[in-house]
Formats: sequence, structure tokens, C-alpha cells
Amino acid sequence: MNFLIKNAKGSIWYALGKIMFALSWMLMLAMVSRTSDVQVTGEFALAYTIASLLYFVGLFGVNHYQMLDYQKKYNFGSYFYAKLLSSGLMLLFCAVLLLILPHTFERKMYMMLLTVYMMVNSFSELYQSLFFRENNFARCGQSMFFRTLISVVVFAVLTYSTNNIAISIAGIVFANLAATFVLSVLPSKNLVSANDYLDSKGTFSVLRESFPICVTMFFSSFLLNCSKYVIDYLGDSTMQGFYSIVFVPVQAINLLSYIVFLPALNQYARYIEKGQKREFYRMIVSHSSIIAAITVTSVIVSYFFGADLLRIVFNVELTQYVAEIVITVIGGGFFALSTLLYCLIIVLHEQKKMSFCYIIFSVFSIIISLAAINFIGITGAAVSFMLAHLLLCIALAILILRCVRSNMQKVPMKTE
Repeated sequence: MNFLIKNAKGSIWYALGKIMFALSWMLMLAMVSRTSDVQVTGEFALAYTIASLLYFVGLFGVNHYQMLDYQKKYNFGSYFYAKLLSSGLMLLFCAVLLLILPHTFERKMYMMLLTVYMMVNSFSELYQSLFFRENNFARCGQSMFFRTLISVVVFAVLTYSTNNIAISIAGIVFANLAATFVLSVLPSKNLVSANDYLDSKGTFSVLRESFPICVTMFFSSFLLNCSKYVIDYLGDSTMQGFYSIVFVPVQAINLLSYIVFLPALNQYARYIEKGQKREFYRMIVSHSSIIAAITVTSVIVSYFFGADLLRIVFNVELTQYVAEIVITVIGGGFFALSTLLYCLIIVLHEQKKMSFCYIIFSVFSIIISLAAINFIGITGAAVSFMLAHLLLCIALAILILRCVRSNMQKVPMKTE
């Protein structure tokens, strides 16, 4: 009974942590929108989107591999040094983009500072994944929740007091560093010894095994935001600002779905290990049904109240974009389902095959986004986003069926 109570509390904290992390982006965008015009909002939104893409370079798939490494194939030191190398690579990519992208000075400043902020988030994941793997969902969630809350509060204070976005971002970088040390590094002392930080023998093995996940995560983020990049190419910052606000509900749907199925990934792994095919599929159907219910509810709310709710939060009139809001919400449902399928393929250790799917659909998304946005603007962006993730879900579902069939043949079948 104590275990169940502890696990329930941990799941609640983990859910709160994920909610706060997702809300941080929406809250910061709302603050910028309420203190600046739509053009500045678009500048900030695109810089954040690029920094978020680089965030996955910093993660390098190491966090997902670490949190699912229940057999403890690699020690903490291997993950630690892999994270140092991936963080350096993240900063290098940022420097290259700053040199080659024809952006304004303000946008480049935002992008540089937000990349550093995201790098700190990426490094904190090293410890959060450690807590998650040890089934300490409460510590993982608390670290995420309070670290992100502190950043949001600091951003709010600086934004409203200075009305300078660059100063606000610089402030949350330092706040995030301090919070990571207090809320992530210090609490890990019982799980990590000083000697663990000195052992780097498995670093390149971790990077090698995580690389397919990194490719997948990178192109998953690219696929998610491809329409925004094309808008930056074909449109302007004002158009970017409107679309970024319309796009906000997508992250909310994915977040609600994510906190439902993520704690169950260990159970999925056990079903595969024991050859319990029927139970594995039954749980997929259960989680997919929940995602569908969340999506349908969100579509209804978005149709009747979406524009008004977003106007209240962002202080921008969006009545003319009701159809686009609904379409992106439907796409958000497919995105959430693809996230579930993505995690299951990692559990099945078939990430190399998955990487190919994401690369193919990223190319497809670029093509369809260019055509659709060129003809029908923001509506085209919403449609291309939805269509790309619908087709991705179909491809990933087929891949899972094949992978499960292959994995189940390696163990005795048990259906009861």
C-alpha cells in the first residue's frame, strides 16, 4: 500500500513537472505578446523554435536511452560525459546558425540566449532521467516543476520591469543554472558517487547507441515546427506571431497525453520481455483511446472557445483563425499519438528503423508546407502539419507491428 501511495504521489509530481515545462513556453510567449506587438512575438517565437530544435542536439537521445536503461547497461559517468559532448555540439551548431541565417540582430540575440537556456535544460535532464529510471517520479517531477517555475517567475519580473526580452532571457539562464544545481545535482548525491563522475569508459558507446534516437528526436522536432520554418522563409514575423499563437494548443494536447503513457513505458518493456503480445497491444489501444478522447474534447473546445481563450491569454484577436486552430488541434492529436509510438519503438530497440521514417516525412513536410503556405498562408501551415503527422502515425504503427512480431518470436509467447 505504501508503495502504491508513493508511486501515485510520484506520478502526480511528474505530471506537474511536465505540465509546468510545457506551460513555460506558453507563458513566456504570452508575456512577450502582452508587452510587445505581434512582430516581436513572432521574432521571439521563431528564436525559441530554433533553440528548441538545438535542444534535441543537446539531448542527443541520451536522456531517453538513460531513462529506459532499466538493466543499467551503462553507469552514470558514461551518460555525464556524453552530455558534456552533446552540449558542446549544441553550442557549435548555434554558432553556425548565427553566422549563416539572415536574421535581425534582435532575433540572433534571442536565439543565442535561448539556446544556452535550453542547454541548461538539456543538462538537467541527465539527473531527471536518473530519478525516473530509479522510479523516483516525485523527485524527477519536483526538479522539473520548481526549476521551470523559477525561470518563468524571473522572466515575468524582468519582462515587465525592463521591457527588454534579451535581458529577460539572460536572467532565466542564470536562474536555471542555480535551480539545476540545487534541485537536480544536489539531490542526486545518494544515487551518484564522486567516482561515477570519473568513469567515462562507456561514453562513446552511449553516444553511438543514442545517435539514432537523436536523429529521430531532431527530425521529430523539425517535423513539428517545419511549417514555422517555411513561414519564416515565405512570410514575415507578423505571420509567424499569429501562427505561433494558433499553434499553442498542440503542445497542450501532447503534454496531457505524454503524462498518461510515459510512466507506463516500463510495463510495455515487461510485456515485450515476457512475450505478452496481447497485453502489449491492449495497452496501446487503451492509451490511444485516451489520446483520441483528449483530442476530440480539445477540438470541441477550440471550435467554440479557442479564439476567445487565446485572445485572453495573448491579447491578440484570432477570430479569423478558428478553422486554423481546429486543424492544428487535430494535428496535435496525431502528434501526441506519434509520440506514444515513438517511445514504444525505443522500448523495442528499433530506433534505427524509426529514424528513417522521420527523415522521409520531414522531407515530405517541407515540400507540402512550401506548396500549401504559398497558396493559402496560415491555413496551409495548419493543414501541412496535420497531414504530415497523420501519415507519420500510419508509418510508425506499421513499423511497431513488424517490430513486435520480430521481438515476440525471440521469447516464449504468453497471452495470459
